[in-house]
Amino acid sequence: MIELKIAKSYKLLDLATDLWNGNNPQYGKRMNSNHIQLMKQLFWLLKKQASNYQLTAPAATDGYLMRPLRVNNKQLAKYLKCSERTVRNLRKRLKLASWISEVFHGSNSSYEIHINPDLLHLEESTTGAKKNLAPIFLRRPGMRKVLPHTPTGVPSQVTNKLNELSGGETPLGLENQAPADAGAVENPLKPVEKLQNGATPTADAPGTPGYKTGYKPGRSDLASKPQNPERVTPPKKVPRKKGSAAPAFPATLPESMEEITGHLNRRERQVLQRLVDTMWNTARRELYAHDWLDERQQQIGKIALAEYLVYAPFDRRRWKRGANEVIARIQLAARWVERRQKAGKKAWIPIPEVYFDVRNDSGGFRNTKAWYKAHLRNVTTIKNKELLTKARNEYLRSLEDGAKVGPVEALRRILQRLGKRSPALAEEFKTSILNVAQPAA
Repeated sequence: MIELKIAKSYKLLDLATDLWNGNNPQYGKRMNSNHIQLMKQLFWLLKKQASNYQLTAPAATDGYLMRPLRVNNKQLAKYLKCSERTVRNLRKRLKLASWISEVFHGSNSSYEIHINPDLLHLEESTTGAKKNLAPIFLRRPGMRKVLPHTPTGVPSQVTNKLNELSGGETPLGLENQAPADAGAVENPLKPVEKLQNGATPTADAPGTPGYKTGYKPGRSDLASKPQNPERVTPPKKVPRKKGSAAPAFPATLPESMEEITGHLNRRERQVLQRLVDTMWNTARRELYAHDWLDERQQQIGKIALAEYLVYAPFDRRRWKRGANEVIARIQLAARWVERRQKAGKKAWIPIPEVYFDVRNDSGGFRNTKAWYKAHLRNVTTIKNKELLTKARNEYLRSLEDGAKVGPVEALRRILQRLGKRSPALAEEFKTSILNVAQPAA
């Protein structure tokens, strides 16, 4: 694997900076700290992208996997904590020094950056050799495949700027070819007549593909391109559902985990097992801390908890959200038991085989679904009250003398922030500050 050594590349960058600034004393051409910081960020991005690309891409014919760096101004501006315009200006200076070169792919696409190999220190990590391999990539084109500039393969240009540079729809290189004979256009039936008479047109005859172009088609070319090719309709693509297909919902609680995880692969079973263990540990601590459970009840409890996830198609994030919901519902059930016991009322949790069975709709764990929804509504209400309190305090501070932000600007910011969360919340805020005294003009 080709690995970019950051520290050694920084040393090469320092040498190049001293050399450039020594030859260009003018301030408008010197490299300052912002240019150096941009180059260092490009080094880190190249190291990350090259590593990920080499781990997932197939091996190249020459044994090396290096491709250009694909970035955009918004991404670099976020890393450097500056504006996109500043990034464009910094790139101009780097291109002036020939530290980078760019390939533009349109205004709606990321552009490619080729970093000068003189600034890079590349090593082969698998062999352990310390030799710098950067000179190998001096004249090596990018590994990205593009359409060939041939008469039958015209690269699509996505902007007017690229259309003008490439000469419209004319493929590159065709304008340098010799013009075809006018007779071939005026009377295109001549080669057809010769074919009908049994003669084979030569590459030097007018109207043939090789006339004054230097191209002579072979037998394989003529055979591979029939005169009347049939139009083949591509098969309709059927969208593939994400994850493995879930099994049918059984009528009774399964006796083993294999009955409900047989359709999952090894990776999906590992994810499910970790989530089930987390849910069961929470239930054991919150609901059965003072109860003794045999091995069978513990295994049945895990199987019952797994049923809350396994019947949905595999989605790692969806399963995690489901596990978090089950954990929250277990905690709500534990709080319910505590409240009833403090009030002197009887309260207990049945054994896992009965309580966690999704088929038990009378006094089972299924009833905590309504508790969980009410809990979410209460959390939202509390959060909204907290946001309203902070917004009112922020607006009242803007009315004080010497405030950094005036009341008009503060009101605009607050309404924009609250409106994104809930329009009703913004209206409630406007009602709460309706009669607040304004400062004298």
